[in-house]
Amino acid sequence: MRVRAFFEPVRVALRNAPPGAVEFAVTPFVGAAAVALVNAVSVWVALGRPSRLGLRLQQHAFDALATWTVAAWLALVPVLLLAAAWWRERGVTDVRVAVGWRFRWLGWCSAGFAGTLAMRWILGDHLQHQADAFLEGRFSKVVFVALLLGSGFGILAAQLIGATARAISPRAAWLVALPALAALIANHCVLRDDYFNVHAAITWAAMTLFGAAFARPVAARLSRRSGALGMFVALLGMVVPPANDVRLALFREIGAVAPWVLARVVWQLPSVPAAAPGWLALRSEPVQASGRPLVEAPVVVLITVDALRADVVADPANAARLPNLTRLRNAGIYVPRAVAPGSQTAVSLSAMFSGRPFSGQHWTMHGEGSARFQYPATEQGVRF
Repeated sequence: MRVRAFFEPVRVALRNAPPGAVEFAVTPFVGAAAVALVNAVSVWVALGRPSRLGLRLQQHAFDALATWTVAAWLALVPVLLLAAAWWRERGVTDVRVAVGWRFRWLGWCSAGFAGTLAMRWILGDHLQHQADAFLEGRFSKVVFVALLLGSGFGILAAQLIGATARAISPRAAWLVALPALAALIANHCVLRDDYFNVHAAITWAAMTLFGAAFARPVAARLSRRSGALGMFVALLGMVVPPANDVRLALFREIGAVAPWVLARVVWQLPSVPAAAPGWLALRSEPVQASGRPLVEAPVVVLITVDALRADVVADPANAARLPNLTRLRNAGIYVPRAVAPGSQTAVSLSAMFSGRPFSGQHWTMHGEGSARFQYPATEQGVRF
């Protein structure tokens, strides 16, 4: 009886809520369906046919489950607002009338500020860099707040645009939904190897736009039982983490951001076996030496080249264009496979000179304007 009484505000608020509030809560789930479908197609296009079909099917299942779970988090704001409104107006006979106008203003404003806080966590570093680069650091705090509010309330704008289009006509809803689908597809085609934050922001905006365009007909067909089932599935996404091999498969497609979100917020660190399985072991090729062997006391000159792809040096077709690098490769020791500590210059070079990874160093902001970045300049460790 106590459990039932605890959920009574939510149940009554949803039953008596104005239509716009229910559509607001349903929007993330409708958008999640489009996100999961685009993710599944992108995995097959980008990664090709799998060597283990069962692993690929588990990857799709956990990606859809994680996407649904994140959608449930996004739906919490309107649901909690409805419950709070019910508590305040529980003495009024017609809850729908009492809640309607309050939700319209309180709901939209609260959703906008909630989106702003979420964008601070998602895009905070990127927006801060843009604010520092704009006008070379002048008024950077004002610019940062403006960018942050714009990104947060941009999600709210996507909700309003999609809902307005659906209210006009089904054709107008599709005119809005198609650009949202295009954005989800493009999200997998750009920045293929990094920038999880940017992928997350694009996914959130596109799924909101798509979901809002079709939330009204879906909300009209929802029952109390389907809502409970949806929340139960979302709970599974939080308490049932994938196995290690499935998790690694999920992270191969960075455009599918929901697993990355759960890995940072909910999932515990995976257990590492004593001996790595055969499919996980790195198949490093042996070092190939050519020319005369190294002398006993060589003079070592370290040359680093920023953003140089390894296959450019390895391809014999480029020998004429890169004669000096080709001569060094042929006369010395050439390692055909090496792994960089990170995808950024500062990360790789700082690890190279300190012998410690990015997570083992103290990084702080340095510089001014467009040159302001994080560097381990105050790191006290021994450098090479």
